[in-house]
Amino acid sequence: MSYPLSPGTFRFGQIFFALTQALMSLGMIALARTPLSRRTRSSKVGAGLAVVGFVITVPGELALALVADAVIDSTRASAASSVFGVGIVLADAGLIVFGVSALRARPRRRLAAALPLVFGVFQLGVVTPVSFAAGFASTAAFMVITAQDLLVVLLGIVIMRRGLDDRGGPQPERPLGDREATGSTEQDAGPDGAST
Repeated sequence: MSYPLSPGTFRFGQIFFALTQALMSLGMIALARTPLSRRTRSSKVGAGLAVVGFVITVPGELALALVADAVIDSTRASAASSVFGVGIVLADAGLIVFGVSALRARPRRRLAAALPLVFGVFQLGVVTPVSFAAGFASTAAFMVITAQDLLVVLLGIVIMRRGLDDRGGPQPERPLGDREATGSTEQDAGPDGAST
């Protein structure tokens, strides 16, 4: 299972990957807490599937560490791979459903809203086939996984900067007449924060 890596190196890598999957699970929880994810039933379902899927990948990575010395087509290796595979398919399906739903909501930051969709499609359509065809420990798999990790970092930055809040960034100013019509008594702050 570990070829071309030694079983010990493969085990170490799987433990490291389990930690990264745990961090990605936390990122998916943050995604599920964004206002955009609570807009529609499909966005809630998609975000929930992404969380569940990434949580399942943590024991999936650890299960792969346990079969590092197994033959790739053995029953043990297949069972361990299946745990991880189920998690990834659920996560990808969730990201795709969330991404489509987010784009349908027509948020102001469409590129940010498209990122979960791009991540889910890339992981399902590129990372998974390359990893299965070339082997999980192959150079090709490491390259596409690195690209996937860059998408994860980008998604994390978008979430942290509230890019999926659909209210992040500068808000359009209401004309003075609107404030008076609503009876608002709030004062406007100038560029230095002082009241005007």
